[in-house]
Formats: sequence, C-alpha cells, structure tokens
Amino acid sequence: MSFARVKFYDEKKMVVTNILDAAVKTLDFDQKAYIKTKAQLMKVIETPGFEGLGLGEIVAITNKLISKVANHTGYVIVDSKMNMPQDSKLIDELGIERSSTKLAKAVSDKTTEQHPHHDSKELGLIGKKKLIQLVKLLPPLISKREMENYTTQIESIRFGLPTGANSIRTTGDLEKDIVEQVVEAYLIDFDYLVRHQPEAFYELVEMADGEAKKIDISEKLRKQLNKAESIGEFLSIRDLVKRHIDGVKQPESEKDSWGSLMFWKKK
Repeated sequence: MSFARVKFYDEKKMVVTNILDAAVKTLDFDQKAYIKTKAQLMKVIETPGFEGLGLGEIVAITNKLISKVANHTGYVIVDSKMNMPQDSKLIDELGIERSSTKLAKAVSDKTTEQHPHHDSKELGLIGKKKLIQLVKLLPPLISKREMENYTTQIESIRFGLPTGANSIRTTGDLEKDIVEQVVEAYLIDFDYLVRHQPEAFYELVEMADGEAKKIDISEKLRKQLNKAESIGEFLSIRDLVKRHIDGVKQPESEKDSWGSLMFWKKK
C-alpha cells in the first residue's frame, strides 16, 4: 500500500508517538509494550480501508490501546469526547495483550510473524541482519572497532534467545552484553542532562480536578533505561529522551498541547 494514500500520514505518526511518549513518562508503560503498541497502531494507520481515519479517531484508538496495556494506577481514565471508528471490530482485531509476559513474547516472536514463509535458517539470517543494523546505530556509545567486532560476532554465532550461560553462545547472549554496555555509557549522558537541564525532566500533567501539576520524570526514564533488554528497547527510550529534550527547547508558541489528547489524569 502507498502511504501517500493515507490521509495525514505524518501527522498521525506524530500523534501516536507523542501520546505513547507521554504514557512512558507518566504511566507504568515499558518499552516492550511501547514497541508492540506502536507497531500495531502503525498497522491500523497503514491498513487498506482505513486510510481516511481522522486524527481524532487515531487519538481515540491510541488511548484505547494504551488503557489496555499500561498500568495507570494513580490516574483516572476520562471519557474521550472523540469518536471511535465506525468499525467497532477494529480494536478487537488488533489483539492487544493485557499480560506483559505475553507482550514480551509477542515482541520476541516479531521476526517469525513478519516472515511466516521462511525456514528457521532464513529467519536466523534475517534476524542477524536486523541486529547488525541496530548495532550500527549505537556509536558513539561504542567505538567503530567495537561495532565491527560485534558485527563479526553476530555473523559467526547462532541466532537465538539469551541462554543465561557465562559464555556467549547466541545472538541473544551477545545482545544482552551490548545493552548492558550502552546503557551504562548512556546513563552518564543522561545524568549529565538531569543535572544541567533539570527543568527538562518535569512533565506538566493534568490533574483530575482540572489543574496542572509538574512531576519529575527523571527516575521513571532512568528506570526504563535500566530495564532495557534489547538494543531496540534501548534505542527506543534513548530516542524518546531526545525528543523530549528537543521539545522542551522549542519556543512556547511552537509547542503543541498534547495534554488534551491523553485519556488519563492524575488523581
């Protein structure tokens, strides 16, 4: 399908990203759920027959899916004034899982779902290629030499989940080591930002009584970084932090008010 046929495609992507980012910064919404939910929302946007969905409908769908997968304890859910799509079966067809365990499995099985007609060897090669592409996004947190060494290792070992062994036996074992290394390196940058731009780590959250309150989101973001188990999850939270910092730097006149798009309000 040509994305050019999708009405307001770029705007819809931006709305989805901003609402999901806000959920990570305020709710208990980890990167496994973030990645899975975003993929499903983009599937809705790009599905033939739904090209004409309006921004309001995309907002409503996004909030509906977040309410199913994010722990919103401490927040109240407000009724959306925006209409859901006429096809009420759409949400059910997405098959959003409530269990974080099932979400984790869904993400790990992503390669198989996307390539159902490939045998295990071909899937392994596809998985290795994707992992190498992600490793190339890690400099300067890793050196060029380290990137080349990791690429060579990925090509030479078995593609698979982490084994928990002391030695590296699979790409999963190697990826776990890489993630630990880049998280440790990035946390130095992250802590520097928190110390020198503290105002950037306060999020304005609408309270149930209608007032707005600033909350410190630095610890929540740090927790998400420490929970990252894959390079994809690490890159996701790193990019979220960058978007947030860049958004704070924007002049007030250029900032969009995303608060009114969220389904949650703090008690």
